[in-house]
Amino acid sequence: MKKLIGLLSLLLFANVAMAQTVTFSDIKENSATATITLNEKIKTNIFIKLGNASLPSVDDKSIKKDEKNIPSLIKSLNANEAIAIIQLDNGKKIAKLENLQAGVKYSIVLANDKIKTKEFTFSTLAAEPNKQSKTIGFKNVTSNSMELVWMKGNGKYSLVVASKEKEPAAPQDGKSYKASDVFGTAGSKIDAETFVVYSGKNNFCKVNNLSSGKYFFRVFEFNGESETSNYNLSKTDGNPRFKATTIAAPKALAAKNLISGGFTANWTAVPGAKSYEIQVAYDPDFKDVDEAYNIADVGDITSIEIVELKTDKKYYFRVRTVGDQSKSEFSNVIKIE
Repeated sequence: MKKLIGLLSLLLFANVAMAQTVTFSDIKENSATATITLNEKIKTNIFIKLGNASLPSVDDKSIKKDEKNIPSLIKSLNANEAIAIIQLDNGKKIAKLENLQAGVKYSIVLANDKIKTKEFTFSTLAAEPNKQSKTIGFKNVTSNSMELVWMKGNGKYSLVVASKEKEPAAPQDGKSYKASDVFGTAGSKIDAETFVVYSGKNNFCKVNNLSSGKYFFRVFEFNGESETSNYNLSKTDGNPRFKATTIAAPKALAAKNLISGGFTANWTAVPGAKSYEIQVAYDPDFKDVDEAYNIADVGDITSIEIVELKTDKKYYFRVRTVGDQSKSEFSNVIKIE
């Protein structure tokens, strides 16, 4: 019996706690929608305030019953001031809050004889930058990293997102993101395939932990922090852009099957390789090359028999990878005597 009474008390408390609620949606720079729910028939005055203002006293004649007056009342609201905007007795009321200031924290306060006061807060978005970043450039592109540079717009910050093989997703207003220059870091996700690789005031960044392939990048100007973050989502010239990593070079291995005028060249396989090019020379600087094997494309193999070379010579060979979008640097050089 005691357990039943305790359970009923808990449910009663929960119902009382949920009797007066305010939720916010469609929050913009200068507006928001407040859904006010009163589950008990009790006269309740609704206030909006900025800062730590005390609630003014109101009487039933001075407070308006019609939400059409709310925008003009909000427009006259000053810092550290509270204004009664409407009076309700029960049910649900959806109130459009307009003429709000950008990037400011507001409170909606419910006041009645039962709960005294109950406060609900929200923050408007900061002013959206009206000039987007443009002209993303790339430099120092390698098989696993690249550097980006761009022309900034007029936001306080820039957010750079990246995705492999497809255009990245956009950030959401009212949300901040953790950035990491290590592509693929779990904590920097926007969605399953989009990662934030930079967030800050600079117009350049470096992205690491890339693999062979094509990466798409997009830069967003934004103002505000956390729940006030407001992103410019427009596209401009050179934003977004994509760039392929260079493909990794193979490692040349010791030659085998040495004969007069030939040998077997070997190297390691590279992920993403479409083929390999081999170069054979009679000097370590590759100035005296063998024309038959001067950057010869030998296909997607990792071993080839080299024949019909000049005899009584030292031989040198090196290999590079051919990918979809690029070719690698040459490998290490193997000397055959």
